[in-house]
Amino acid sequence: GVTRIIALGDSVTDGFYVDNEDTFPYQLEQQLRASGHNAEVVNAARGAASIGREYAIFRQFCAPLEPNIVVLTFVTNDIDEIRGVPREALVNLDIHQVQPASESEALLLARTALGETLLDLSLKLRFENYRRFERDPEAAADDRYAIPGNGDFAENLRVFNVKHARRNDSIITYDAFTEAQLGAIENYLYALNHFRAYCEDRGIAVAFVYTPAYNQIHDLEASLLLRDMLRDGCEAQGVPFLDLTARFREEVKTKALHLAPVDYHPNPHGNQVIAGEVARFLEERFLGVGDGVAENP
Repeated sequence: GVTRIIALGDSVTDGFYVDNEDTFPYQLEQQLRASGHNAEVVNAARGAASIGREYAIFRQFCAPLEPNIVVLTFVTNDIDEIRGVPREALVNLDIHQVQPASESEALLLARTALGETLLDLSLKLRFENYRRFERDPEAAADDRYAIPGNGDFAENLRVFNVKHARRNDSIITYDAFTEAQLGAIENYLYALNHFRAYCEDRGIAVAFVYTPAYNQIHDLEASLLLRDMLRDGCEAQGVPFLDLTARFREEVKTKALHLAPVDYHPNPHGNQVIAGEVARFLEERFLGVGDGVAENP
């Protein structure tokens, strides 16, 4: 008697750097229940995942739960993540293939002070802001996530373009794509079509959510070519496509949506915006309007 929804994606869906109750899948469940839907949202995201790993996660762990709907959330570095990966590898990935070299190695790294020290050192070397900022767990939400310079959008945009867009989200800076980039986009859509067909065979509805990058929100001249190509691809496959760009651009006029300049993942308010738009979209396309009375599953 429950409408079960699977939330697939990477670190944005997983909810990096915010508490569980501030992630958009959790807020999505609360909003749907408040609207009268007997809904359950399962967060099945994984940081750094793209379509291949997301599809594997869904096949092996989510499909047995017999969900009604899967929400696949796209972020702009998903294309860079699969560049150079053969398309057949994307649709045949086994999530269990990557394992520690040995049980003794896993024990050393995961369950000893030495392993914890090595991990801590690695994070400090790889991420300049790791452990640089502390927060009071007892403080109110607005204070806990307050970051100096958070509202300086122009400076944060400059930092994003220098440190992030060119390194991790490079494809979003192009008005025309290279052959390698086009190949990666085509492979993404190929894998998406496999994913769609897999769900269709099992009576599972698929919704595709496009989450814009920081520069696509704050720079009105930023390229949206990638979004347009994915939207056209989804339309050709019959996959409902939700674009969050316009909503983010409107909402950011009054409130910051990201953890910039420390990080460019959504803050609690950004997650709330995503949840609200996805809830509205699911009601329009799949659920109908609830009766306004929350139900208990």
